[in-house]
Amino acid sequence: MIYSKDIKTPYYLLDESILLSHIAEMDNIRKKYTSNDVRFCYAIKANPFLIPYIDKAVDNFEVCSWGELKICIRYGVEPEKIILSGVNKESQMIADALEYGVRIFTAESMHQYDEIVRQAEKTNTYVKLLPRLSNGAQFGMEQSCIEKIIADNANHSCICLAGIHYFTGTQKKKFSKIESELKLLEDFLKELKINYGFEPEFLEYGPGLAVPYFIGDDFDSYYTVYEEMVKYITSSKYGYRVNLEMGRFFAASCGEYITSVVDVKGTPEEPILILDGGRNHISYYGQNMVMKTPVIEMESIDEGNVAPCDLYGSLCSFNDMIARSVMLSNPQIGDRLVFKNIGAYSITEGIYLFLSRDLPGVYAKEANGSYKMLRDSNPTYEVNCIVF
Repeated sequence: MIYSKDIKTPYYLLDESILLSHIAEMDNIRKKYTSNDVRFCYAIKANPFLIPYIDKAVDNFEVCSWGELKICIRYGVEPEKIILSGVNKESQMIADALEYGVRIFTAESMHQYDEIVRQAEKTNTYVKLLPRLSNGAQFGMEQSCIEKIIADNANHSCICLAGIHYFTGTQKKKFSKIESELKLLEDFLKELKINYGFEPEFLEYGPGLAVPYFIGDDFDSYYTVYEEMVKYITSSKYGYRVNLEMGRFFAASCGEYITSVVDVKGTPEEPILILDGGRNHISYYGQNMVMKTPVIEMESIDEGNVAPCDLYGSLCSFNDMIARSVMLSNPQIGDRLVFKNIGAYSITEGIYLFLSRDLPGVYAKEANGSYKMLRDSNPTYEVNCIVF
């Protein structure tokens, strides 16, 4: 990728062409096995800046907070595409969603179910509901609660139970785990049909497909597990469609993080580099305690001696070590380093307020080759002091 020297580091760069090429490859695999049984749902928590670029390529957006709903409204996302999810659906959030035209909701608890029913009946609004099945964590509810909802639903003409929502976690590298989850859901839905006559319109399923972040990640192919899953779903002939709800798998590969070397310490044999970015901006799933090294490139290649460099950020904290023993050639102050596959989560997941350092800018390299600023490099010190 060609980078702009005019953009102040640190910043994130999102490549529209890489994003759309990746989704096109996913779509080609989907069409190889099915035309309509499998659909795409983008979980915008992974990176809300991608919404305008991904809108035409996905069928739905998963929205998990009031703030995310407001982002969708600002972008003018079609309300029919929104699936309102989240463990904490404030009453006003539900009301705003209904007013905007959102008609698909998940229910994480009996309390959420009751509130959605109350507001739907109050406004005489027809709503499709997806009770979320728990896997033992804080998300969703037990099977017995979903059975109670199905039994109670006959009393509420405004609510259509459209299916089930299920997600257990991310970075699954083997299809066997996904297959076991799909079989669990198959069995549960069969029970519901036998006991209650319940037949879903669709299953909202988050497979948690893995992304190769680190040096040494040995995935056979980026798309292997995804293709196995699509093939399995199609061959199973469920009688209902499956919405594949994903964030990381859609977004990771299109993003990079560019940061500059601001100081060089240590010895020529083992340099210590201080960067103008840091752990407050970089969040790779599984990077705890710097035990793994992400793919990092130097923007300009020097043919000088290669040395194992330890990378630190600007946070004045022992926790701000970014990577150990990264092999770089003759690093100098002003050199720029590029962190790959960072299009998911880092932009919104970092501990941005720590040490009151500026918020990194976010830029897009659009399909025509031009650069567009999506977010300026903003100061955070004003958030960390008393307003006078």
